[in-house]
Amino acid sequence: MILSCFSLHYNERYWKEPNRFRPARFLNKEEDQARHKASFIPFSIGPRDCIGKVFAMNEAMIVLSALLKHFTFELSPSYKIGIDPGTTNRPFGGMPIKISLR
Repeated sequence: MILSCFSLHYNERYWKEPNRFRPARFLNKEEDQARHKASFIPFSIGPRDCIGKVFAMNEAMIVLSALLKHFTFELSPSYKIGIDPGTTNRPFGGMPIKISLR
C-alpha cells in the first residue's frame, strides 16, 4: 500500500486553502489542534517514521533564520507556480529567485 503525501497535503478535508502558500497556518494553535495528526506527514508517521525528523526540522529553522537575517529572497514575477509530485514534492521546472543582501 502506498499513501500519496501529495494528495494528503493538498486535501481540502484537512486544509483550509490547500493550494495557497500560507506558512502561518502552522502557528494557529486552534487550527493546528483541529487538524488530524496524520494530515501532515513529510517524515512519515508511526513506529517507522524518519529517525532524523527532529534534527531536520531544527536544522531547517537554524539555516533559514541565518539566511533570512542576511538576505532577502524575491520570486521572479514571471514564474508560474507548479508542483512536480513524485517521491518528494518540488517546484515544477525549478524556482527562479533573486537573492539580495539586506
